[in-house]
Amino acid sequence: MLEPILHLLIAYWISDMFSRSQILKRFLQNYSQLDRIWVHQGGIFFVVATAITMVSPGWNIRLFFAILFISVCFYVMNRWLVARFVHRMELMTYIVIQSLHIVAIYVGLLLFGQAYGLHQLMKQLHVLLFAEQLVVDKALYIPTILLTVLFLVSITPEIIDRFLARFGRSADAASQHETAAAIEVERTNEVLWSRRDNVIRRIDADAIIEEQFEITNDENSQAPRTKESLKVQYHWYRKEEDMSKGRYIGILERLIVCLFVFYGVYHGLVLLGAMKTLARFKMFESKAFAEYYLIGTLLSLLLACLCGFLLRRII
Repeated sequence: MLEPILHLLIAYWISDMFSRSQILKRFLQNYSQLDRIWVHQGGIFFVVATAITMVSPGWNIRLFFAILFISVCFYVMNRWLVARFVHRMELMTYIVIQSLHIVAIYVGLLLFGQAYGLHQLMKQLHVLLFAEQLVVDKALYIPTILLTVLFLVSITPEIIDRFLARFGRSADAASQHETAAAIEVERTNEVLWSRRDNVIRRIDADAIIEEQFEITNDENSQAPRTKESLKVQYHWYRKEEDMSKGRYIGILERLIVCLFVFYGVYHGLVLLGAMKTLARFKMFESKAFAEYYLIGTLLSLLLACLCGFLLRRII
């Protein structure tokens, strides 16, 4: 009876992923009653869970009522828990809410006779983790793979983001550090703009550049002189699209690490780490960014390696 649990976990993480997507928010923005996480997450879960279980061999009417019961539980929990913490959800709060949803899935299946009892379930998990000779039903292979992929794509980024939030954002810290380069010459435009080009080339690509050009007359001098000055001011920042790119890079990185561990290609981890470090090599001049990057990378690798070892154990 592990298969229904895996199927409903897949449906839950799919609904969780879509409930946070910008596409769904834009679609529901004209429907204020539906644009609530406690409404559309439960609805998506009900639709996806019903579709998955109906195409599986073990579908029955009691499983349908179990899904309906779990959807109602999701509505109640999201209405009273997620709505209160969605804007300030820390890591432990996020883990507790995820755990409560998983418990609701298990309790709903247990009430309708679609899951093992708690003692039997713990015994099955013990065998799965520690048995020397493990025999797993092949029907569990595809749900396990899908569940692992969803965990790496949807849940792991949320865990990493909330874990790193306690250390602050390296990009935000950098954006507060403004640097100015002032260039001042007398009536020498070519020298002025040549120096300006040299300054611009030294500035990181992810920076806002502000230029101010001034022409002033020195009236105190016996011979009137005109001064031309250029002030180049810049500060680093993180674009929204750059954050999305980094998120996709992290997802691909975890999937590749999981595959490397699954197939035992451990030397590939070294190559992957070198490629990722080379891409951000210039930014390591900042100690704050280097520490932030190291914490996030190690946590990401740890979760991906655990998923890889678990897949290798089961399949």
